[in-house]
Amino acid sequence: MKKNISVGMVIGIPVSGGSVVGKVLYVSEYFKDLILLGVCKILTERDVMPQILPDEFDLYLYTTQDPIRKGKWAELGFDALRESQKGKALRIVADEVWLDDECIRKVSAEDRVELPKMLALGSILVEKKAAKLVGLV
Repeated sequence: MKKNISVGMVIGIPVSGGSVVGKVLYVSEYFKDLILLGVCKILTERDVMPQILPDEFDLYLYTTQDPIRKGKWAELGFDALRESQKGKALRIVADEVWLDDECIRKVSAEDRVELPKMLALGSILVEKKAAKLVGLV
């Protein structure tokens, strides 16, 4: 059975000694299997939902849904998308600026300085970045 990945899902990214907490902030219907994760500097016991989650995150990473679907990354719980977390999927895709699944304009010189490029990372690289974030690397 295919696991539904939804905005607000809180996940545990496995690292040595526990899990780093991430939250699904965007699930694309246009780009196959693409999600945006907000990753925070919280190391928790494996599969334990933290009691408090931040409004802002330390890392914003595009990745695939596969590690969640396949159970490599644990679903810890759910935290509804907060107002401050909306619009985080504003990014550069090729020569265009996209917000969620909508192309909103051609990229400008200012956009190239201000906005991140959409680079989808594999699960191993996400895990390495999460471990570094909490000081394990």
